[in-house]
Amino acid sequence: MRQMKKPFRIKPYKHPLLKFVVRDKLTGQWRRKFFKTEREAKTYVELKEIELHNQGKEGVMFPSELRVMAQRASQQLEPYGKTIDDAARFYLKHLEAEKRSVPVEQAVDELIQNRRAAGRSKLYCGHRQREQRNRAPRLQF
Repeated sequence: MRQMKKPFRIKPYKHPLLKFVVRDKLTGQWRRKFFKTEREAKTYVELKEIELHNQGKEGVMFPSELRVMAQRASQQLEPYGKTIDDAARFYLKHLEAEKRSVPVEQAVDELIQNRRAAGRSKLYCGHRQREQRNRAPRLQF
């Protein structure tokens, strides 16, 4: 019977500081992680093999810090009956709206131009322009 290769390989590495490399091909492409000592490399491999055994290939490829962030965010959203997906959609909408946002001064100028194009009098537009310019500093953050 053919023996399975181990998913992680430790090899010596020629570098002034980093003396060992751990390689794996779990994602389909070779990934490398470098260590100063063989002990550090072996410890890393042991942890990754345990993680692989417990969580499978997908679990190893998903970074632990992201998993912790997702868990924390999920707990924070739970009292509101919302999910991480709901929060992401809401935040993306917010970012899109923010991207379309323009400075107050620019918005006032566009408003005055639209009013002039609509046939409003110079007196009306001048009064509105002064009024908006006086309010603009209070609207800026």
